[in-house]
Amino acid sequence: RFDEIYRIHYKTNSRIVARTPSLLRFMRRVFNIRGVSKTCNMNEMKVYVRKFSGEKVFSSKNYNAASNWTIDGFQALVTLFIAIACAEMFNQGSLQRVWAAKSDTDMRKGFALGSVMVFFLMFFFGLMGVLAYAKDPDSYDNFEKLAYLSFFDLLGRGWHVLVLIFVTALAASSIDTLQNALTCVFSSGLISLESYLKKNGHNSWFDCGPCGRCDYARMLARLFLVLVNIPAVILASKSISVLALFLVADLVFATATLTVFLGLITKDIGPIPAATELGAFLGVWSGIGTVLYMDKIGQATMNASDVTLISQSGHEFFTHRYLICAHSDYFRRALLGSFSEANKACILFKKKINLVLSYTLEWMYTDGWKNENCADLCLALLDISALLLLPRMSNLVGTVLATYVDETNVFDILDLSRLHTLAKLEESCTKVMALKIECIVHQTTDGRERFEAEILREAVAIEQLGASQVQTYSLRMDEVEENATDLPIVAEIRNVLNDYYCYIEDGDSEDQDEIRNDQEKNDTVTNIRYMRRERRDKLNLLDTMV
Repeated sequence: RFDEIYRIHYKTNSRIVARTPSLLRFMRRVFNIRGVSKTCNMNEMKVYVRKFSGEKVFSSKNYNAASNWTIDGFQALVTLFIAIACAEMFNQGSLQRVWAAKSDTDMRKGFALGSVMVFFLMFFFGLMGVLAYAKDPDSYDNFEKLAYLSFFDLLGRGWHVLVLIFVTALAASSIDTLQNALTCVFSSGLISLESYLKKNGHNSWFDCGPCGRCDYARMLARLFLVLVNIPAVILASKSISVLALFLVADLVFATATLTVFLGLITKDIGPIPAATELGAFLGVWSGIGTVLYMDKIGQATMNASDVTLISQSGHEFFTHRYLICAHSDYFRRALLGSFSEANKACILFKKKINLVLSYTLEWMYTDGWKNENCADLCLALLDISALLLLPRMSNLVGTVLATYVDETNVFDILDLSRLHTLAKLEESCTKVMALKIECIVHQTTDGRERFEAEILREAVAIEQLGASQVQTYSLRMDEVEENATDLPIVAEIRNVLNDYYCYIEDGDSEDQDEIRNDQEKNDTVTNIRYMRRERRDKLNLLDTMV
C-alpha cells in the first residue's frame, strides 16, 4: 500500500517500492505467505485512509439519494417555474428590453438565446449541487453547509472572492435597472399629470421644457427615488429576511399575470370578450382572495390530525401519520405495518417525555426549534432520537452540544458522542482536548487521570481488535506501547495542533532580519515565537501522558 496510498496521500514520493528491487522481492515473499493476500484489499484501504484523513468521498448510495426523483422535488420545480415566470413578466428590466428592441424578430431571438443560456447554466449549477450533496450529505442535513451554496463548496477558497465580486456586480446591475425603472415610471406619471391638468384648463405647479420633456418631473422622480432608498437601506442593514416579501410578491404576480395581460387585449377574440380595466382589477383581487382562502383550508386540513401520541403521564400529542413516518423508521414500522398501533392510530410511551416529545414533534414539523437554547434537554433528545430512530435530529443535537464543550466536560461529552455515533461532536471534543490540554491536565480535578485513561482505553481497544485489524493502524500487537503516539486519539490531537499552528513556520535568516527592521513586524515575530513555544509545550505534555 506504500506506492498506492502513502506516496499520494502522505507525499512520500521520493522513491517507490516498485523501483527498489530488494524491497520489491521481500514484499512479494511476504505477499505469498498464506493468508496475507486476503488482507490486501486496496480499495478498502484507500477508502479508509480518505475517511481517516477527513477527505470526503463520493459513493453510489449518496449519489442515488441526492439524485432520487421525489414528489417534493417535482412540486418545487413547478412552484419555482410558476413563481419566477410570473415575476419576470412584471420585471421592469425585461419591459425596458422589449421597448428598446429593434424589432419583434430581434426581441424574440434575444429572449430565445437568453433562455437557452440560462437553462444550461441552471442545469449545470443543479448538477453540481447534487454532486456536492452526494459528497457530504451529513453537513447539508445538519445545516452546517447551506444547500443553495453547495456548488461553491466544491471550489477552493480563492474562488469565493471571485464569486463575491460577480454576485456584487449582478446585484448592483439589478438594482440599477430597478431604480431606472422607478424613475421612468414616476417621471412619466408626472408628465401625464401635467398633460391632464393642461387639457382640463388647470394651472400646473411645474412647467415642462421643449419636446415634452419635464426637468421638474425628473428632479421630483430622483428625489422620490432617494426617499425610497432611505428605508430600504435601513431595512437591509438589519438583515431582515426577505423570503416572506418574496412570497407575497410571487403570489401577487402569479394571481395578476393572466388577468393583467388579458386586460391588454382591446378586441374581442371570437366568443371571448376583451377584458375591461375594472374586470382585470377585480380578477387580480379574486386571485389573491382565492389564495388566502385556500391557505385557510390548508391550515384546517393540517389541524385534522390522524395519530395520537400519549406519554406515561397521560399527555396527548395530536400529529399526522405520514409526516412522522417520513422522519422516523420507528413510526413507519409501527403505523404503516401490521402492528396494533396502525389500527388504533395511537402510540403509548412508557416514559414521562412530555417536553422532549414536544421538541421532537416541533423538529419534525419545522426542521428546527424556535427556542435554540435546548442544551438542558440534549441528553433526553439524544435518548429519544435513538429510540425513535432519528439520526438527523441526533446530528442536530450534537451540533448544539458542540457549542458547550469545554475543559470541564469534554470527556463526558466525548463518551456521549461515541455512544450515539456523533462524528462531528467527537471532532469538537478532540479539538478542545488539543487546544486546552494544559488546562485539562493541570487545572481540572481529574483531568490528567481521565486523559491518560482515554489513551489507555484506545490502546487496549486496538490490542483486542486482533492482528489483522491492528495492521490497519500501522501497529503490531507487540508494538502497541512503543507506537502509542500512533493511536487514533493521539494522532487526531496532533493533527489539530498542527492545523491550528500551521501558519507558524521557521523563516529564513534574511527574512527574519528584514522583519526586525520594523517595530510592528517585530511584534509579529515575538507573537510567532510565543505560539511556536506554546505548540511545543502542548506536544511535550501529550508525549508525557502517552
